[in-house]
Amino acid sequence: MSTTIACDIVVLPELPIAEKAEALSRQLGAEHDTLFELGKGCTAHATLYMTQLRVDSLDHVKELLASIAAGTPQLLAETGSYMQVERYIDVNYQATPALASPTYAS
Repeated sequence: MSTTIACDIVVLPELPIAEKAEALSRQLGAEHDTLFELGKGCTAHATLYMTQLRVDSLDHVKELLASIAAGTPQLLAETGSYMQVERYIDVNYQATPALASPTYAS
């Protein structure tokens, strides 16, 4: 039986957005009792898919994801609303013409 590992497949923001998210996280940490701060072991990201993968298949999965990412145009999204669920802040994204394009719809 192969060993497995939990994997979080994510989209990472561009550096200026990540830096703003980290600054906000520090501010929230200073003003509220937060569980963690971005930049201290946690990175700003949007989760696409959480799964369990076999450790011996990780190199193949990385290659596959890199191939998909290379052939996918930049994701343009607009935030709609925010909510806090189970101690995490979740962002709801609005449907935009870019997200409705055949590239993302299929």
